[in-house]
Amino acid sequence: MNSKRMYIFIGLLTVPSASAFAYVDPGTGSMALQFLIGGIFAAALTIKTYYYKIKSTLANLFGSGDKAGKSEGSADNGDVTSESLP
Repeated sequence: MNSKRMYIFIGLLTVPSASAFAYVDPGTGSMALQFLIGGIFAAALTIKTYYYKIKSTLANLFGSGDKAGKSEGSADNGDVTSESLP
């Protein structure tokens, strides 16, 4: 019974009033735009950070792509490195 009263109270708080005399200054729109742009860049940085980890996980899961144990600078690909010089 107590939770029913709480839901009714929250429901009444969310009902808009008939008239509202509100003012939104230009700084509020600028702040909202700044939040939107920041969110887009944060999402892009997160995707960039985890892209290779997700890519290798999916490649290992589906059995395609690079092998996990092979590194880029290994001597078996024909590259001359300082380790292979006499």
